[in-house]
Amino acid sequence: MTLLRSLGSRLRVTPDETVLRVPKFARELNPDALQEEQDSYPSQEPESEQDEQDDFPRGVGARLHEESPGTSYDLPHLRANVVQQRYPVSALHALKQRGLLNLEPEYQRGFVWDKASSSRLVETILLGLPVPEIWVHEQADGRLDIVDGKQRITSLLSYLDGIFPRNQQKFILEGLETLSQLNGQANEDLSEREQQSLQSYPLSLRILAQDSGPKAVFEIYKRINSGGENLNDQQARKAAFWSPYMRLLNELADDPILMKVRGSSERDDEQETDRELILRFFAMYGHMGEYRMPLSNFLNDEADRGISLSTEQLQQRRVLFERAISNVYAIWGNGSFQKDDSSSKLEPSLWDTLMCTFSRYKPEQLNGKGEALREDLRKVATPAQK
Repeated sequence: MTLLRSLGSRLRVTPDETVLRVPKFARELNPDALQEEQDSYPSQEPESEQDEQDDFPRGVGARLHEESPGTSYDLPHLRANVVQQRYPVSALHALKQRGLLNLEPEYQRGFVWDKASSSRLVETILLGLPVPEIWVHEQADGRLDIVDGKQRITSLLSYLDGIFPRNQQKFILEGLETLSQLNGQANEDLSEREQQSLQSYPLSLRILAQDSGPKAVFEIYKRINSGGENLNDQQARKAAFWSPYMRLLNELADDPILMKVRGSSERDDEQETDRELILRFFAMYGHMGEYRMPLSNFLNDEADRGISLSTEQLQQRRVLFERAISNVYAIWGNGSFQKDDSSSKLEPSLWDTLMCTFSRYKPEQLNGKGEALREDLRKVATPAQK
């Protein structure tokens, strides 16, 4: 028996008078068992790929140094152009003041270093010791978004500005051991030689060109994080495929029903778990028949398609999600997407099946069917007792 067969027999009506074709609910609830489902969103014509540009785009990176050496990485389905160059701290400070260096991309986490950590970086530079390279991503408007090294570059430029970003108070050095005589000093208190050493210190920058494909950007984001905490797939995906679609996922993650179902113990905004679940629903709903392992590539394809969605299409997805989760909650309540009564953990494959199924029904079509559907789910999801 499958849940979908049960659903059809319980309702004896298909949503919007169409034939309902949905994945089987059995096979140990394995996403690999998902079968073809092509009742998708309004059709979206595939766009032909634009011709690749031969030269590094003439944005900020090119303006900073016309002769910057570039590297092009051509991998299957990936395209990334990277320019590497060294620039003094003062040049990056000037770019930030002109609004051409963005230290706060919408997809990035906030500044988390304390003042002692930031002070030690200033000390490192004054001692002439090496600092890890910084990655930036050139946007279509020529602006540079920080990719890796946000804590470092924010610390340095904030010290030059004189304000510590976490509390907006005067930035004075603290916690220094080697140059302990500088504790308590702001940038303006340093000697002229020390200020010059700080501003002229060359930082190694890698500039990811704006014509790099988002899938290549995703791979780079996954590999270059140097802050000691690797990005998970959705964190990297949000940055690589940032668009109004990703912003929609952020908004839907705060849906009150989803928050009830997930519970505070499971929700982790920084890990992006809920946003990946929502993206997974949209991908399964519209392109289930195209699913192939690994799941990460399947979700990248969905994120890539989402970049070109119109405002109207984004609204359609919002309505679709809200209808699906509302219908599921009306039947299973806070126990939605759980394998059995003894488990409080959301099962992703249950999420796929229930969300894709009940997104296609109007609430009135489910009236009076709740108990029967709950019983059918118990029979399918609970292993038979020997």
